[in-house]
Amino acid sequence: MKKTMAFSLFLVAGYTMAQSSMADWPPQAAHRSYLQNYKDIALTYCISVAYKKSPEASKDAIASSGGIDAWSDYIIRDEASPIIALTKEYLAKNYHAKDGKSSLNLMKCMDMYHGKELDRLAKEYVERPSANWVQDNPESIKP
Repeated sequence: MKKTMAFSLFLVAGYTMAQSSMADWPPQAAHRSYLQNYKDIALTYCISVAYKKSPEASKDAIASSGGIDAWSDYIIRDEASPIIALTKEYLAKNYHAKDGKSSLNLMKCMDMYHGKELDRLAKEYVERPSANWVQDNPESIKP
């Protein structure tokens, strides 16, 4: 239950922050495919978890994810989300930094983003992978 609430707050907070600036409306995320947005949400979620002890970085990643989610055609709000499981899997990997101190969490998130597992999840989860928000909502776009 706690995970569900935390993830829901994660997306709602980001959505609210993303909506506050209407100067460049709609944002580029509205033009990207739903498949690409799914993968982008996975990356921002991974970064928010990896840097949860760095409030500014985590907060920005949460806001970005919520903003991208607003322009998507699916809901990723439950603790059973495959993105959550995949993020945990990648962040648990043991990468070795040259300095022996760094955890290389950003590299882990990037590897997840470019990995076959996320590609497979995106293709399974996103029903209309090549569609986007602008195509689905042409009446909302002002010339």
